[in-house]
Amino acid sequence: MASKITSKGQVTIPKAVRDHLGLKEGDEVTFTLAPDGRVVVHKQVDPASRARILCEARKHIVLDMPADQYLALTRGDDWNSPPRVKTKPRPARKGRAA
Repeated sequence: MASKITSKGQVTIPKAVRDHLGLKEGDEVTFTLAPDGRVVVHKQVDPASRARILCEARKHIVLDMPADQYLALTRGDDWNSPPRVKTKPRPARKGRAA
């Protein structure tokens, strides 16, 4: 996909890219310069929208496994493999109730 730069430095974002990012008129985008020279375009999400999205997603999260196993799964590790963190309980400190 190609676009021309105007005399004011403006570029029309191709429709396929706008559709892919879910961009509509008035939305803001951010540009990130990657070390390899690429430029990455992201849809800018305002903090209020981000909070609503996270709150909505939180309603659907079911953690029916130990947290370390869940973290291993989300990191791409095989969930059947033993967790990286040992889950043995710590011995009680002297002078404190267990």
